[in-house]
Amino acid sequence: MNDVPLALGQMLDVAAERFPDKPAVVFKDTRVTYAELAARADAFARGPLALGLGPGDHAVLWMPNSIEDGPPSPPTFGAPRGTRGTPLYAEQQ
Repeated sequence: MNDVPLALGQMLDVAAERFPDKPAVVFKDTRVTYAELAARADAFARGPLALGLGPGDHAVLWMPNSIEDGPPSPPTFGAPRGTRGTPLYAEQQ
């Protein structure tokens, strides 16, 4: 047994590995599996990195509070020095 606590992203990765097809989020008629949620989270996390942001940088995130408003309408991400209004999702490579 591992006594080291996991970060939220690590918990999601473990759940996606163990239960990829199980629903992670259920909202109205929308269901998102753990695998889909992990893929969305990974795509979301690549956005600030693609903009050149890193540890210690300050940023603002503006997005709706609903799973229904996920892709294809990405949240807007802003940071100092001219990046305000930049879609957060990075292109898949």
